[in-house]
Amino acid sequence: MAFRTLFQEPLSNVLYPPGSGVDAQPLVQNAINALPSIGGRILLKNGTYNLGSKLILKTGTFLEAESPLTTIGLLPTFTNGVFCIENTAASSLPTTPQDFDMTMRGFTIDLTGDLTHPSGGIRFLGVGRMRFEDNRIKHGKAYGFLLSGTTYSVNSDCFINRNIFDASTQAGASFDAIDVGNCDYCSLIDNKVILGSGTAGDAISCEGLQFSSIIGNRIKGGASASLGGNGFTLYGLNDCVLLGNSGDSIKHSAIFIDKAVDFAGTPNGARISINGGSWKNVNYGGVAYGFNFNNVNALTMKNVGITLQNASPGPILVQSGATGIIVKDCPGINVGIGSLLGLDNRSGITSADGSPITLYAVPAGAGQLFRITADIFATAFTSGTATYTITWTENAVTRTLVVTATALNTLGTGSDLINPDASTNITAQLTGVFTATVKVAAIVEQIA
Repeated sequence: MAFRTLFQEPLSNVLYPPGSGVDAQPLVQNAINALPSIGGRILLKNGTYNLGSKLILKTGTFLEAESPLTTIGLLPTFTNGVFCIENTAASSLPTTPQDFDMTMRGFTIDLTGDLTHPSGGIRFLGVGRMRFEDNRIKHGKAYGFLLSGTTYSVNSDCFINRNIFDASTQAGASFDAIDVGNCDYCSLIDNKVILGSGTAGDAISCEGLQFSSIIGNRIKGGASASLGGNGFTLYGLNDCVLLGNSGDSIKHSAIFIDKAVDFAGTPNGARISINGGSWKNVNYGGVAYGFNFNNVNALTMKNVGITLQNASPGPILVQSGATGIIVKDCPGINVGIGSLLGLDNRSGITSADGSPITLYAVPAGAGQLFRITADIFATAFTSGTATYTITWTENAVTRTLVVTATALNTLGTGSDLINPDASTNITAQLTGVFTATVKVAAIVEQIA
């Protein structure tokens, strides 16, 4: 069954705001309840509709605002549950779609006065053919929008497009602006998310999406080093496309991808394409990678630019649970597999180093795995031995990787996987007595 469009949908009712301080919930809810079984369109004229309890939409509800001047707000007495608009009053999550062909379009939904509820905003559970479009949601301590269920595919054909989620006044809340889960054929297109410096959640969090598109979304972070999450947090996605998304001033990672975390036996995540987009001033907190890929298979990222507010720990981390990763033509990212953290690349050297060069200062944290590689090559040679050494500390013991040049045009090369002790340095130094001209190179990549 196809969506009914605005022009196909008959107008079932026209509502007018009931007046200041009056509970508009009975007015709107009665109009929804009166819709025929096939549904209908309810037009809310300009004005404010403050709710004393939640609205419950049903199959076929087409709730439309006359303009952005049509505002849904909450009365101080709002106590009925934690979400102001839902499609079901059931306390348990559905396992299959229950309601179909529902639309909300064009509203301003102002929840900034709702600072007592741990959640809020809009929640749809077990829906098919749902559209939430052209709305502006201002939330003070709440989810802006939540689509959820207990298993993969419990929601389908859901469109969350061209909305503005304004959490600029959100204080101390760890809730995401958009949280979408367990949906096939989901569309998240041209949404704008504005985070405040007091926001502690992700801008957009998705779990269990399949055959879905995330396109042209824009995120403005709060530039807080103490609060805030990722631009995108994506769990257990399969066959999904991210195209032209962008962000600025994100506390942690621009995009974090991992396996599904809520459900046993679900796919880890596979066949994800990330193409285009620009991310600026990522990692305000100084603890995250620009992009962090874990437990995902067959991911391709192309033409994505990034600049970091804090360069450490690095622009990208591809963890050991990820395979088939391709990173290509991405300004600000040096390599595709692993994060390039340390680099020494010198040529025309005719004498030994006076002291070691620090390639990388290992941060705190146990179990870090790095790959080190060292090369030395003599472009002119008379006599002696030029020795190039990478040094690190592992299990409180000094360890080395040594390569040498003893002849013209002969490459000395070596590589090793290491677990250096936290808060120690990885260094490189050219030593020896030689009459030659050499070039040296060393890199440090973090694997996990």
